[in-house]
Amino acid sequence: MVLNKKADQPGTAVGYSQADDLLRVQVTPKAAPMRERLAYQVTDFTDDRASLDLEWEKLRLSIPIGLDTAKQAQAAIDGAVDNVWRTYANAARYMLETKKDYATGLKYIEQSLALKEDWFNTWIKAELLAAQGHYTDARTLAQKAYDLGSKSPMFFMEGDVKKALGDWKNKKG
Repeated sequence: MVLNKKADQPGTAVGYSQADDLLRVQVTPKAAPMRERLAYQVTDFTDDRASLDLEWEKLRLSIPIGLDTAKQAQAAIDGAVDNVWRTYANAARYMLETKKDYATGLKYIEQSLALKEDWFNTWIKAELLAAQGHYTDARTLAQKAYDLGSKSPMFFMEGDVKKALGDWKNKKG
C-alpha cells in the first residue's frame, strides 16, 4: 500500500517516483463481503493501536496504525499550566482508570481540590482512596460528593456514587 504526495498521480505506470512516497506499508489482502463502493473504516481501536481498513469489491486491506495515547496524555498532563480545577481532576481520573497510579492521582486531585471543591473531584478522590483500600476515608468523601452533587444539575454520576456507598459500607480500611 502506497500513499504518494502527488494526489493526481494515476497509479505507478506513468510519472511515478518512489521518492514522492509519504508512506509505504506491506499489507496482505483478505477476503471481505462484496462492497460496491470503496469504504474506509477504523477498526480494532485501542489505546495502543488501530487498523485502517479499505474495502472494495471482495477485498479488505488493513493498515496497522500505532498509537501512543499514554505518552500523549502524560505530555498533556505535564504541560497543564491553566490552573483550572477540572484539568487536574481529569488527570487524576486518568491515573485512576488507566495507569492505576493512585499516588500520582492523589497528587493531581489535591491540586484540583485546592483550586475548587466540587462533587466531581471529591468523588475522584474517594475512588482513589478506595482503590488503595482506604474505605473509611473513601466512604466519607463519597458521601460528601453525593451531598455536593445533589445540589448540582451536572451530577451525572449519582448512580455510581450511591452504588459505591453501598459497596464500601462494610469494607474495612
